[in-house]
Amino acid sequence: MSCSDTTVLETSPAISEDRSMAITLSDSVVLADELNARIRESDRIDIVVSFIKQSGLNLLMDALREFSRNGTLRVITTAYMGATEYAALADLFDLQNTEVRMELDADRSRLHAKCFMFMTDDGRETAYVGSANISQTALTSGEEWVVKLRGEDVPEVLDDLHRGYSSLWDSTDVRRVTKNDRARIEAALESRGM
Repeated sequence: MSCSDTTVLETSPAISEDRSMAITLSDSVVLADELNARIRESDRIDIVVSFIKQSGLNLLMDALREFSRNGTLRVITTAYMGATEYAALADLFDLQNTEVRMELDADRSRLHAKCFMFMTDDGRETAYVGSANISQTALTSGEEWVVKLRGEDVPEVLDDLHRGYSSLWDSTDVRRVTKNDRARIEAALESRGM
């Protein structure tokens, strides 16, 4: 087969091939770059992470601001260990077409899931499931293991993730939060930080 008969997939060293795969530090893939690329091509995004730090959100905010003009973003997070930063939540609250829900119960923390799901109106889906929260270290240089799952490769798995996300979104363990809930959010973060 000649070179002219072969299609070569060109990828940035920071972006993975368009296939289901594991992303670890042994790869040249930077998770923040991967997520930003998906944000820019999506129409809907669902995220669940244990915590959100400003340092990590800053890596995604430009793409999220652009995305939120027309796309829909849903985020679920927690007050787990007091690690979420209110300033990061405030940035999310300012985005258009965005809803944030949070597990605030200071006496328990069952939510430890980490998943980023990206969907397009033409039916393409990609999910990233693993150990990464939204922090600079997790999205750039931390020893995080994340599996990239394309809907066309494993549609049943994406269906399972959607069901799990919907169940959590609708559960009484998480509630919608806005800037009006700042005092309650900060109290929950402070009590978890002890």
